Amino acid sequence: MTNHKALKTIFFVFILSFFLAQPLKAQYYIGSVLGVKSEKPNSASESKRMTVGEVEEIKGNKISVEDKKEKKTKEIILEGKTRIINQNNKAINLNQVKPKDKVAIIATEGPLATDTAGLTNRFKVYVKQQREIRETRRRAVHGVITAVSGSSITLTHQTQRDRISNLIVTESTEIKIKGAETGTLSDLAPGLRIAAVGDANSEGVLEAVRIHVIPGKATGIWENRPLPSQSQDGTGSAIITATNFPTPTQSLTVTPSATPSVSFTLE
Repeated sequence: MTNHKALKTIFFVFILSFFLAQPLKAQYYIGSVLGVKSEKPNSASESKRMTVGEVEEIKGNKISVEDKKEKKTKEIILEGKTRIINQNNKAINLNQVKPKDKVAIIATEGPLATDTAGLTNRFKVYVKQQREIRETRRRAVHGVITAVSGSSITLTHQTQRDRISNLIVTESTEIKIKGAETGTLSDLAPGLRIAAVGDANSEGVLEAVRIHVIPGKATGIWENRPLPSQSQDGTGSAIITATNFPTPTQSLTVTPSATPSVSFTLE
């Protein structure tokens, strides 16, 4: 009986110790995955910490991050073994990180910290590059130019005349025209068909990155859906009015002769 009780006690202690050990094993596994295999994470004086913000400046191995949550800028020293991962889960170099990029820095906070953020032993730096952020906001429009005012262009959809778009041409806008090396804003006139791609600014207006002038007159479209025309008022502002294309009419002419014939004349 005594041996049976002793076996049950030993078994119970074994099971209890097994479950108590799991959190430590899991924590050590996470540390290993993040790249810290030589340091066990059971130190009471250290704790993991994440800094999330926007890159302000990079000097050498120091990166200044604007932490919008804490409303302050932190200067963080990156070690040589620090892994920097981009949004595609690929390793990149620190020189590929640029101002305005979004970063999340996982680190250990401890008494040995030497930087102003109180961070040391960097595990990983996750980067969302600004170029990729812009790509996600990028959109495209196409249609017929109905008005040009300074650097602002108004477009009307080719077939859905109630769909009107506005875009802005900047100094960096690339304009492509068939047969020309480079195009300029002065080449964009009402009546031209264009396709534009760009980023929405803070007011929601598209700032064009590229504009491509579509060749061809598309006369069939204009006959079926007349394009609004523009005139100028006294203030120099464009007034858009509907213009209808002439519709051919038919008249019947009978010419008497020895052999009667019938001909049609278009007026």
